[in-house]
Amino acid sequence: MSILCFSDILKKVGLDPSTVKLIRHPMASYSFNQCYKCDMVREYTAHQRTNFSKGYLYWAVFIGESGTYARLYSLYKVNGATADTPDTIPDGYPISEQFDGQNMYYDLQYMDLLQEYESKLIIDWGNSARMWHQKGTTEKPIISIESSARKPFIGYEKVLWVGEADRTFVMEQSAIDLANDFAAAFDLVTETTLMEDQDVSAMTQEEKTQAVQDYFSSQVDTLDLGITVTAEYDDDPDYPDDYYITLAKDGSESSAYVTVYFGAEA
Repeated sequence: MSILCFSDILKKVGLDPSTVKLIRHPMASYSFNQCYKCDMVREYTAHQRTNFSKGYLYWAVFIGESGTYARLYSLYKVNGATADTPDTIPDGYPISEQFDGQNMYYDLQYMDLLQEYESKLIIDWGNSARMWHQKGTTEKPIISIESSARKPFIGYEKVLWVGEADRTFVMEQSAIDLANDFAAAFDLVTETTLMEDQDVSAMTQEEKTQAVQDYFSSQVDTLDLGITVTAEYDDDPDYPDDYYITLAKDGSESSAYVTVYFGAEA
């Protein structure tokens, strides 16, 4: 049992854990990987759904490592948000097509309260690794806090650090191939309507979730890439038609929220 949790660190620097949202970005995510290579982690993190920060003043951002571990990247204060219209696209942003006016672009202000822990503090995100954003009050055991003079490490899943000052890295070819496979699969995992012209009033949420998983699995299977698909219902009342779709291959995962309507509900 861990003696120290991340919430204890938040309290130490004067933050109420209940006002902090924890975010974990997996390197296996194609979108995040593209932004990470461009040193645009803050910009990538800032692009979220409406009400994503409801009830939270700060975001603590982590980058996933192998298994369920995560390394602290930065802490940000949320200073409002605007619609993600094309004119809000950051210069050099590699996935600009995601800015379609349907979501929000948050104004994130870097905070140095956790600066001494950045890139050094490692937590165990836990068995709920698929849920990439969680409450700051969720107990996250601290695995280690490395010294400032740490050696280069092999981490962040299949990424190798080669420079400390500019955070450059070299990706293994297998990781590049995996990211491309996920990108191709996500091209098929998009907003859709199932069972049009059918009466779905008697369907349970579990049945709908299974239908969503079966549908996207059949779409992704056409690529013959060995990717499995799982679906979880997003019980956030602000997004009653959203599902959390996870693609998995060779021990890595990449996830995204997708809106799926049913029958007359569309």
